[in-house]
Amino acid sequence: MKILVLAGGESKEREVSLNTGKAIAAALKTIGHDVAMIDTKDGHDLLGAPANESSPSGEIAPRQKYDLSIPASMRDCDCVFIALHGGLGENGTLQAMFDLAKVPYTGSGVLASALAMDKQRTKLILSAVGVPSPRTVCFGDEASIFKYLGSEGADDLEYPMVVKPNCEGSTVGLSIVHNYDQLLDGIRLAGKYDLNILVEEFIPGRELTVAILGEEALPVVEIVPKSGFYDYHSKYTSNASDYFCPAEIDPTVEKDAKEFALTAFQVLGCEGYARVDFRLNPDNELYCLEVNTLPGMTATSLVPKAAKAAGMSFEQLLSKIIELSLKKS
Repeated sequence: MKILVLAGGESKEREVSLNTGKAIAAALKTIGHDVAMIDTKDGHDLLGAPANESSPSGEIAPRQKYDLSIPASMRDCDCVFIALHGGLGENGTLQAMFDLAKVPYTGSGVLASALAMDKQRTKLILSAVGVPSPRTVCFGDEASIFKYLGSEGADDLEYPMVVKPNCEGSTVGLSIVHNYDQLLDGIRLAGKYDLNILVEEFIPGRELTVAILGEEALPVVEIVPKSGFYDYHSKYTSNASDYFCPAEIDPTVEKDAKEFALTAFQVLGCEGYARVDFRLNPDNELYCLEVNTLPGMTATSLVPKAAKAAGMSFEQLLSKIIELSLKKS
């Protein structure tokens, strides 16, 4: 099968996406697929000759480029494996282009991708179907936050709090704040990444995640960051966090986590695969944080860990994702 892997891009998660793409491309090659991989930032071929490789004549050979502006240029592949994270690759924009071109691609469609990327709208939808999430106030800009902080309604917010951009992933721009000065710093940091800023109650306790593959919830993973905070460094640095799968949790909590994750997946209209993140407080109460429609596939990524616990190799996981993508086309 001819598979085109898309990676890189221009979001803040670019480097993680490149690692995801390389891992996917390498695994797909080992099981016999004809794989190409390009960077959606500039269309460069990521699996071809290095940019500085010389031709027999001694001249520098130009890197092969693909025309991303013409969807028809991708029609000769059997499936596009989207290894992008955040930005235009995950918010439904790229998915719309492939829908118009009638090109099969992995992951969720336009609507689910756009909704899941918008944390506040995801929370509103999940609350309507009984999936609990932390209390959150969403602001359209920094000025509206400062106005709110001076109002009586601000009494609803208690420290510690979480401040984060509405449409970023991988904890980019996220802060846990314990006082007013830290809150101001957190607001300014989040504002660098998104106009819409969330101020959310902090849920103490444990970090859990549930991967969904097709219509099945895979074993629950618990993440224990050695720094105490599952930030960007803890997510993507080898040995910075410990992972336990299946998580050692109460059977009722495990059942609820899987049911909440499946409900979130279904109500947002997700397809193929996704990952749903939770916090578990000391009273064994679950709170859904977000839904990731294009979760990472690096050496430290959580979906491959969950699949392994379910008896699936990385190659089998990728094959299943491709199979699911072809069924929906």
